[in-house]
Order: sequence, then C-alpha cells, then structure tokens
Amino acid sequence: MIPPASSLLHLAIGLTLSGLAGSACVAADTPSAGGSTTVTTAAKHIYDLTAIARWQHADGSWSESVTSAANDELPNQNFCTGMGLLAFIGAGYDQVTPNIHRQTVLSGLTWIIAHQHADGSFPGSLIDNAVQSMALSEAYAMTDDPNIRDAAYRGIQALLARRVMIPALQKVRAWPDADGRFSTRANTFCIMAVKSAIGAQLLAEEPVIEECAAWLVASWHATTAQPSAPGAQPSAFPAYVDYAHGPAIATGSDLHGALTSTIFLSKSALIKPLVASLVPQLLSEKTDAEAHLDVTDRWFRSFDLFEYGSTEQFLAWGAACKQSLAAQQVHEGPLKGGWETQSPSLAPALGATSSSMVSVLTLEVFYRYDAFNPK
Repeated sequence: MIPPASSLLHLAIGLTLSGLAGSACVAADTPSAGGSTTVTTAAKHIYDLTAIARWQHADGSWSESVTSAANDELPNQNFCTGMGLLAFIGAGYDQVTPNIHRQTVLSGLTWIIAHQHADGSFPGSLIDNAVQSMALSEAYAMTDDPNIRDAAYRGIQALLARRVMIPALQKVRAWPDADGRFSTRANTFCIMAVKSAIGAQLLAEEPVIEECAAWLVASWHATTAQPSAPGAQPSAFPAYVDYAHGPAIATGSDLHGALTSTIFLSKSALIKPLVASLVPQLLSEKTDAEAHLDVTDRWFRSFDLFEYGSTEQFLAWGAACKQSLAAQQVHEGPLKGGWETQSPSLAPALGATSSSMVSVLTLEVFYRYDAFNPK
C-alpha cells in the first residue's frame, strides 16, 4: 500500500521534510542517523552515488564535465552542484554526521555559499537559484547546522524577491523567465524550494503557499476557460503563459510539472478543481510509455503517480522506469555509473552529469517507497 500523501515529501527530494532517514544502501554506506528507519539491503538496480562523488571537482562543485579539474565557468555548474547535493541528501547523507559522503556534501555546500551574492541570490538562472536554495534548505533541515542557516535563509528570501505581480491578475505573483513568460517547469522548481524552506522552518507557510497556488490556478485557466468539474474530461496545463497579451497566450504542455506543483501546494484548497481535472489525464497514460518523457518529466511523473495513482499503477511505472534506467546506464569510461545526456523538451537544459543526477533522484523515489514497504 502506498504511504499517505503527507509522506510524499521525503520521497520527492530528501528526508528532511518528514523526518525519515534511511536509504537502500549497504550497511557500509549507512547515511545520517536523523530518523528511525535504516534499510541495509542492496538495491536491485545499480544505485551508485560514488559515481557522482567521483565527478565532483576539487573546489566542491559539479558541472557537465566529469573530467575537468577547472574551478570556475564550467557548463551548468550551478544547477549541477545543487542537484548533486540533493542526490546525496535524498539518500540520507549530510555534512555533519559521520558518513562516507560527509566531505562530499560539505564541499558542495561550501562552494554554493562561497558563490552566493550579497543579496542572497546565486549565480545562474532562475532554476539554478531554486535548486541551490533548495539544497541549502534541505541540508539545514536535516542537520540544524548553524553554519549554513544564514545562507539558506538569505537564499530563499532572494528567490522570493524575484517574483513579480502579474498585472492582468489580481494579487497573483510568480517567477518570470528571462523572456517575460511564466514557465510551469521553472515555477515548479521554485515551489519545491519554497516547500523545502518551509520544512526547514526558514519560511512561514502563509501567505506564500496561497500565492503560489493562485498562480498555478491562473495558469490553468489560461487554457481552461471553463474549468472542468470533478469527473469531467481532463483538461490541459500549459508549459508557458505570456500575460503581456490580452487574453494571455498559453503554449506547450507540462502536465507533470503542474501536478508536481500541486503536491507541494497540497494544503491550499485553491488547487482542488485543478487536481480533479488533471489527474485523469495522468492516470490515462500507459505505465510503459516513456518515449515522450524527458528525464525531468520522468522524475516528476514518479512523484505524481506516487501521490495520485493506485499502488498497482505506481509499482508498474516504477518497474518500467527502473528497467529503462538500468538498460541505459553507462558501465565503462568516465561516465561509468551515470547516464548519457537526455535532452529535455523543457527547461532545464541538461547534459550527461545533470541527467545522471536527475535519474538518481528518480530512483530514490522508488527506493524510498521500498523503505516503507520492506519485503
């Protein structure tokens, strides 16, 4: 049986939001002792965080280069460093308690903090800022480490400061892309960062959750003039909305990003009609239909089916997803233990390293489920 919805958060990113620690690692890799559950059985598929540790640069960062020893201006450096840390944190490793990846996590956090701007923001794109802020919040929530609290707090405050009021809507604020459009995928990453900060007690839940929910509903309305009632035909959710025009111009599709946002905004009643309309579309997808999914879609869909699908649907998807990842994993060369670049149709742009990190985070969803349901 799938755990209750409130348990999803530690499956989604790390362990900290609901206090569970433990991972499907062998005993020698026992992670942080911040909770009560430790699973010591070996994973059925290769689940090798030593590969990601091996790709870390000498300065503590990660990038799309798995061999470069350079310290700055590496491709996708900010996103990769944040995602690399989330992969370790999601498996229960931290920068404080004794564990085999303690120095890896500490070095990554140190690099992010060293590159934080005076206003609390980080180098890179909106998504880069969200991921780096999320990594700090997750690490702080896991450890209460006073050495990173200030950086985590300033990071989430700077991220919130990047929101803008949407003129065409009343009291709706969201995060714009550089081109002025509002990306569902980018806002989903920001909402995940907000929820991590709330879980770390760095941010009050109100009013930011309601503000994020209002944006999500407004974006849905951009393609759904008359929202469907529960049980009606499923509606669409746009990948981008441009509010500079009247009416707003909605383009593309991002069902999985939208549903992932609803999971992290689950305390808001505003999203209930949206969920009722979108979930049938999710459940109509075949569990083995991965051809149309990019690597981030696959990660988000794992959250979504865990939250909204039946046990059978989630397990069928998990089996197909793990089989696909096992078949695609690289076994030789510098990328050994990782995955080749899987170019996504939506942001963020990924290379081999970041694709591997997202793939590991996807596997962590299933292994976290296994921790709840030992054989």
